[in-house]
Amino acid sequence: MPKELTFPILFDEVPQLTIKTLLNRNLLNDDTQKKSSISWSINGQIIATIMVYSFIKEERFIILSYNYNGKSKEYRVNLVSKSSNLGRGKYWYFVCRVTKKKCRKLYFVNGDFSHREAFKRCAYYKTQIESKDWRELRQKLERFYSRDEIREEINSKHFKKFYRGEPTKRYLQLMKKMYG
Repeated sequence: MPKELTFPILFDEVPQLTIKTLLNRNLLNDDTQKKSSISWSINGQIIATIMVYSFIKEERFIILSYNYNGKSKEYRVNLVSKSSNLGRGKYWYFVCRVTKKKCRKLYFVNGDFSHREAFKRCAYYKTQIESKDWRELRQKLERFYSRDEIREEINSKHFKKFYRGEPTKRYLQLMKKMYG
């Protein structure tokens, strides 16, 4: 009897809730309580929708509310912020309910939004499941096609090849990539 086929869950294909999404919807402004609906779609068809309620006061957290397999789910995800080392604002992070790790992206796998490490041996990135031969072929093709992109960057209007008569670090990196 043949082995049953197993298709792993790919992080690249599941809905992802990011800090950037929350920032774009102004859900992380100080001293606010807001709500917003977030949807994900494939080929124009909506595959998932959630309501996000943000509470940024003394405690900082969001509440995620959605339906999964006919059941209503609602839970809290804590947020922490850290001042930028450049002194320009702050960086926000989710605190995963499962792993308790700080992260900037939560993945929706098996009905929960969590940090990627909460799904060990359950979900993978696309490149993790490629065969060795396919990875080698992809690397060779990337080197071939990346040369065109490098040429475009070097010949772009504002690219600096030299500074004070010396080649720039970026120029040297690109030349090394191009000519090996």
